[in-house]
Amino acid sequence: MEPFKPMHPSEISVVIPTYNRAHCIMRALESVFAQSLAPGEIIVVDDASRDDTAAVLAPHAGRIRVIRHETNAGASAARNTGIAAAQGTWVAFLDSDDAWRPDKLARQLAFMAVHGINVCCTNCDLIWPDGQVEPAYRPYPPRMGIGHYVWGCFTCPGSTLIARRDLMAAIGGYDLRYPRYEDWDLFLRLADHPDVVLGFLNDYLADVWRDSAANAALVDKGLDLMVDDHLERLSQRPGALGRSFRAAIAFARSSNETSRGRYLPAVWHLVESFALAPVRNEAFRIILWPFLKRKCLGTMLR
Repeated sequence: MEPFKPMHPSEISVVIPTYNRAHCIMRALESVFAQSLAPGEIIVVDDASRDDTAAVLAPHAGRIRVIRHETNAGASAARNTGIAAAQGTWVAFLDSDDAWRPDKLARQLAFMAVHGINVCCTNCDLIWPDGQVEPAYRPYPPRMGIGHYVWGCFTCPGSTLIARRDLMAAIGGYDLRYPRYEDWDLFLRLADHPDVVLGFLNDYLADVWRDSAANAALVDKGLDLMVDDHLERLSQRPGALGRSFRAAIAFARSSNETSRGRYLPAVWHLVESFALAPVRNEAFRIILWPFLKRKCLGTMLR
């Protein structure tokens, strides 16, 4: 491997969207302040918070740049605002309730340089509402493509994504129509850009706090948009991408029905997913099987 040449700090812009996270945003900021490779700028986009976020951020005015939305527009809009305001070559995203390990930027950018990657996520530890810490199972190769992302966006782009800023701008950033699955849509569009090289560093470089609650109606809307925007195009591509995508959508609908307590339609969608992809069902391999091992086998072993 070629040695990594240290990047000038001015080339890295950190974007942190936040909304009513006065209680935890300092955890995120302190993890950025502690980076062994310091970024050139830290942009916090306050999406019209109604709590004490402004007061919490005020003492750090000399180290961060705060952009405030006058009305709440959502995390995607906040990220787009950060992309538009960033001056660095690279944009690194961090959600305001998560945190990075101290060498996250240095190790990820070195990995990207070695593998010739310009859009990259890393692995992370998932922290659930009950305090349980679970290392995410993400068996991805260093280089990824659309064949990986038709199955869903499980790579935590909200808090581990580093991307070349001009490429994010070229595809229009995040699509504001999506109430959920905006990351999945983003990566399918990135994968189609001729200059994008997607990658994944399977090192645990972030702590990601999970919220188990989800608005089922918004999940349905996001999945409907995904089908409308991507199914026809993927179905015309070689490699059974359309069929895999349909299997992934069915899997996501099964999960959403389970969250509603509607187990019969959940089972129906799960069967549909396996009927479409009985052999290489990546949603099962990456999400469902580790969950079953943790919940079922782990309980039996105790």
